[in-house]
Amino acid sequence: MKVDDDNFITRYMVKNGWKTVFWNQPEAMMTTTLGISGINKFKGQLLRWARTTIRSNMVSMIDDRICWRTHPWTTLAMFMPAYFNIALIYDAALFLTLWMASGTEHFHVLTAVLTLSKLVKSLDHLGREPRDIGFWMGGVLFGYLHSLIKIYAMCTADNSKCPLGDPLCYCNLN
Repeated sequence: MKVDDDNFITRYMVKNGWKTVFWNQPEAMMTTTLGISGINKFKGQLLRWARTTIRSNMVSMIDDRICWRTHPWTTLAMFMPAYFNIALIYDAALFLTLWMASGTEHFHVLTAVLTLSKLVKSLDHLGREPRDIGFWMGGVLFGYLHSLIKIYAMCTADNSKCPLGDPLCYCNLN
């Protein structure tokens, strides 16, 4: 089925004592290009990745549990937020609680802080490709759309096949 394969290999390496490193050099960068296959294939890939993250992180934290001993900070900083860091919900909750506390008095400050926090993630790419600054807001909007995909993935995480009736999943039957 080829689901969770990359995460399985990583879990296998950690479970068997192999050390892994993050190599942050330009020659180690891997990129992917979105082809002309269409938006349905892209949505299906996003859904598959989201489900993979949910299942794999759960196995790492609950079944294997090695991550808690070997990399406790990574477990807290990366594995846990996969379940709780949903921008659409968090950002809406921030604005709601601010409004309940002070009305609209400080909305501009919260808007600026959220905007800057979403820009930080793109700075490395924008340093290499400054002409892409015009697409930055699309990336922010994509983050909110991806929140909906993550919620759907959480509700359907037990699906490891791609049913033809699933509106967010694209099956490559070739």
